[in-house]
Amino acid sequence: MTLGEGIPGVCGGCGAQLLPDSNFCHNCGSKVVPVEPVPIDRGGGGSEEPPRLYHVFSSVSNFRYQGILYDNLKINWFVVGRMKPQIPFNRAIANYPDLSPALRVHPENYILERFTRMEADLLRGYLASAQKLDAVIEELELPVSESERAYRGGTTPPGTDFLQLFKKKSYDLPFNVEGIFNIKMADERIVPDERATVVTKITPEILKKIEP
Repeated sequence: MTLGEGIPGVCGGCGAQLLPDSNFCHNCGSKVVPVEPVPIDRGGGGSEEPPRLYHVFSSVSNFRYQGILYDNLKINWFVVGRMKPQIPFNRAIANYPDLSPALRVHPENYILERFTRMEADLLRGYLASAQKLDAVIEELELPVSESERAYRGGTTPPGTDFLQLFKKKSYDLPFNVEGIFNIKMADERIVPDERATVVTKITPEILKKIEP
């Protein structure tokens, strides 16, 4: 490569700065060869990565709640205490610019409770190692509807309760997670009564002895 070759506005022969709209270099007389500017790689792989958020849940059996065992209980995990959105709200919520501040509150809180992929993977690893639970990670379809509601801060149906995972001694994730479940959506385990009822045959002779 000669001096200045491949650089826009610079002579490929001598490296002198070219005059605007010139076909030959005023310094050495070399013919000007048009050079297409090279696009700058900003680390986006040529296109911007679409926003992604995730939902995480576990299916639990042998779950004791208020003295009763339940199977097939679904626990939906969510982030609590997040102050800044993982992605801009206007990209995560449908019709966001047209919503009033009051109508933005519920879908905003819903988004704040969801997980990034890294957070979802960290949670799944913690549940497997510390709680011996499997976790399913599902990608949300964005943008979400303006009617979405967060788990916390609203009314809950009968049978609903929360599990404060982040308060367990083994918890070591850099974000706080709770779980929500509805006991009415699980299978109550029927525990057989181990007490045996013994029926003794009463003979006529015994009956005569106990009759008044």
